[in-house]
Order: sequence, then structure tokens, then C-alpha cells
Amino acid sequence: ETAPNSPAEIAGVMENDKIVAVNQVKINSWSDMVKSIENSNGDPVDITLIRDNKEIQKSIIPQMDTDNNRFMIGIIPVVEKSLFMAIKDSYIQIKLISIEMINFFKGLITSGATDNTEIVGPVGIISLVGQASKDGLYNVLFLAGLISINLGFINLLPIPALDGSRILFLIFEFLRGKPIDPEKEAMIHAVGLALMMALMLMITYKDILAIFKG
Repeated sequence: ETAPNSPAEIAGVMENDKIVAVNQVKINSWSDMVKSIENSNGDPVDITLIRDNKEIQKSIIPQMDTDNNRFMIGIIPVVEKSLFMAIKDSYIQIKLISIEMINFFKGLITSGATDNTEIVGPVGIISLVGQASKDGLYNVLFLAGLISINLGFINLLPIPALDGSRILFLIFEFLRGKPIDPEKEAMIHAVGLALMMALMLMITYKDILAIFKG
């Protein structure tokens, strides 16, 4: 597929076209094509594609995507896979995203600092969805999955008011042999919730400032 008003669409690339080469170099995967476009530095690239069993040549000038800081031509991959392959790829993606989340929190704990552009709230998420929608349904669905995995991971952290802390309390009660005072537990969760709300307000403020700054 091609993104609306993208260099690929303007050049005449159509849905269901199969790209087989970039600048006469055979393309074996989606990552091969992305790398070839990124390395063009904005110079015209010769695309070889198959349409209705016929080989067609297209010259396309890549456009800088300021959001991702790389050159793109606006092509969206469409890959046909079996149910087994889809489940396998989903597992791999979830594993990679989970590792990134673990590394993020590990860096936050060990160094006490991180790139605040990596943290967004509801306003920032809306902005990301808007950007993803420009590139087609695939990116929107991928982003939805990414957000779900992130929320699930964060919910398992041992932070008061989250499920992770409740699990921690249950383990503590099991080891202790008797339940924790419900009022004390409720107070701990209330403090945790208040701190999270304050953090969310700070992140939302940052997201709004980022929008006005462009």
C-alpha cells in the first residue's frame, strides 16, 4: 500500500505492487528496502516492481520524515502470513518490546535519568496516533498493540495502586501468615494513586508544551 500524497503514490506505485529491487539491488525483506531508502540521503531511487506479472521501473525521490528523522517514500508493507507465522511474529514483537521496557526502567533506576521525549501521556498518545494514521492502518494497529503491552507491563510493576503492588501484598501476606490491615493497605494505595496522578499531570503539561513548540 502507499500513503496518501506520498512520493510513492505520486510516482505511480499502486496497491499490491511487489517491490523486488532498489537501485538494481535485489530486495529480500522489508528491512532491506527501508535501509536502501534511508541510505539514499534524499537522492532519487530506482524502484523495480512487479505488477500483473510485468516488471516496471519507477524513479522516486525520497522525502524526509521529520517525525522519525529518516528518508521514506511512503510505502506500507502488506505481508501474507499463516496463522502460525502471525502468532510467532506477534510473540517476537512482544518479546522485543518487553525487553525495551525492561531496559528503559533499568536505566531509569540505575542512572536516575532518561530521555523525557520517550515518556508521553494521553495527549502525547493522541499525537502519536495521528502521526501513525497518516501511514495507514498497519501502523495504527501496531501502535495500539504497543500501547497495550506498555500498559500491561507498567500495571505489573510493584507500585501502590497498581496490580503489581497488590500481588506483592498477597505474597507478603502469605509469607507473614496473616492479612495486612485493610486500612493501612488502602492508605498506601491512595498515596500511590495521588503520586501517579501528579506524575500524569506533569507529563500531560509536557506534552501540551511540546505541541505548541511544534
